[in-house]
Amino acid sequence: MNSNKKIPAFTLSEVLIVLVITAIVVGIAFSVLTLIMKQYNAMKDSYIYKSEVLKLKQRLSIDFNSSQTIIWNPNEDQLIITKPEQTIIYQWDATAIIRNTDTIAVGISQSNIFQKGEPVLSGPIDGLKLISDKGGMKALIFVSRETDALTNMTSQWD
Repeated sequence: MNSNKKIPAFTLSEVLIVLVITAIVVGIAFSVLTLIMKQYNAMKDSYIYKSEVLKLKQRLSIDFNSSQTIIWNPNEDQLIITKPEQTIIYQWDATAIIRNTDTIAVGISQSNIFQKGEPVLSGPIDGLKLISDKGGMKALIFVSRETDALTNMTSQWD
């Protein structure tokens, strides 16, 4: 016997509508995920850059204030810092700074060198202003060395 009983089911048009709506929702979800990933990567890059700038500021400050002499060599873009136990050489360009054998991923776009508050081109220095610009993120690094009375007196007699 053949019975003409209908089985409850979805029609083809109903299934197609559900598939189209699902495809739209998945497309929107992937678009939002892509935007979130771009924002995350931008924040991560900014954090890494700021960390590198902070690390550079700390190292320069420690090296400046524990040094005996600081000499700027403009021919090779070198900052030579002598301490009783070691000599530290900073060398920089537009992409990175090299401190002896350590590389700091901060490029320098502009540098100003000072001795007793006056800009100098070479020789002994006591102040340094660096400007870094990376992908729209800018950082100003200023480091100076405190000079004692004996250093000031000897420099006046020279």
